[in-house]
Amino acid sequence: MLTFTKEQIKAANSASIVEYARSAGIDLRQTGSDEFKGVEHDSLVITPSKNSFYWNSRQVHGKGALSFSTLYELSGSNLNEKEKFLKAMDKVLTSGVGDGKVYQVQKESFKFDKNQIDSENKINRVWGYLHNQRGISSQTIDQLHRDKVLAQDKLGNALFLWLDPQDRRQVKGVSKQGTKINHQKYGRRGTLKMIEKILPRDMVFHSIHQV
Repeated sequence: MLTFTKEQIKAANSASIVEYARSAGIDLRQTGSDEFKGVEHDSLVITPSKNSFYWNSRQVHGKGALSFSTLYELSGSNLNEKEKFLKAMDKVLTSGVGDGKVYQVQKESFKFDKNQIDSENKINRVWGYLHNQRGISSQTIDQLHRDKVLAQDKLGNALFLWLDPQDRRQVKGVSKQGTKINHQKYGRRGTLKMIEKILPRDMVFHSIHQV
């Protein structure tokens, strides 16, 4: 039977979730400057700076690799709680990430590619999607476009531009929302949805949920 010291348990508790997930073959995608989401379960959200996770669909959360392995990785196993703990401890310690270091996300300056915007500055497909599919009023859509926080790219996707409040000519990030429904490619949501860059909270940001 496996046994562990207090020091080993402490090390496993403080080990980086992101580093452990990578060593365990659990696919993650970076969705922000301090956020990762699961690829298999996109309701899984990891915050590296806090070394914490929240699995929204299961209402499960915790801190550290040991908690992550026990509550997420081994959630579908038939093991009892003691067996899960022992197996999770063994997995985390043998992964080599139990040194207590917090994963540091590499931050890079954002460069907005203006060439992706529709050359004629049209928003016809975006307008139709937001109005007909999302129920956004025509006045709101037109105002967002006039304020230059809403644009359409060359593929017909909606671009919600994050503007610097000190200089609204500078785009500090972009939220991209697809206008084509494709459940086979995008799953239950049916459309492309991504954030090109996460920025400080004081940036001006308009999303579909805010209009």
